[in-house]
Amino acid sequence: MKNNSEEILKDYYSKKANDYDKLQLHENDEHHNALKLLLGLIINEDFRTVLDVGTGTGRALLYLKNFLPDINYRGIEFIPELREISISKGLSSEKIDLGDARELPYPNNSFELVTAFGVLHHVANPLLVIDEMLRVSSRAIYISDHNIYGWGSTITKTAKQLLRTAFGQKGSGLILTGFRGYYITDYDGVFYPFSLCDYLPKLQQHSNIEFLFSTKGHTTNLYTQASHLAVLATKKT
Repeated sequence: MKNNSEEILKDYYSKKANDYDKLQLHENDEHHNALKLLLGLIINEDFRTVLDVGTGTGRALLYLKNFLPDINYRGIEFIPELREISISKGLSSEKIDLGDARELPYPNNSFELVTAFGVLHHVANPLLVIDEMLRVSSRAIYISDHNIYGWGSTITKTAKQLLRTAFGQKGSGLILTGFRGYYITDYDGVFYPFSLCDYLPKLQQHSNIEFLFSTKGHTTNLYTQASHLAVLATKKT
């Protein structure tokens, strides 16, 4: 069932679609760094089929295609206007589907690798998306996203970590958002107080975490210091 935050998000990105790249894409930002590392992993692990969940304007797939023109790719995007822009940039309309990451329209084990860049912090229940990514992947999933506990000044990071310890993931998220449960911003629409760290136990139930790293600067403690993380998890056999 759609909720108010989802409608706000759809309206925001429908209106901002033409400005999306200018607002969200920057050379050597966290997702670009994650893509550079992913490229090496794809070559090393010989992944042949890739599904990108939340394709947006096509950044990830266009990057991979530039270096691996023969890669068998597919994408799925929730916002029609963003999908159209990705196609206008050169992605095949037959390979970019319009759909919901919480209910991926593909059979089990359809793709060797399933990716998501900056998608999960826009979803009220990221576990639904992670479950679907694991279901349709035959070998591995790769996620690049926020770690809210390592984001901000030393004072704000410490405060968020203390709230997480005292009130848990859900409780701290409500407190941080003034009990609304999500943020509404001019630069990223609706997003939730998301941390990839909170979902590592879920990944470990069904997969082996091969790599987990900061995508925005060096840190000695990923949970307390890294604002953005990426993870490669290979499915257990």
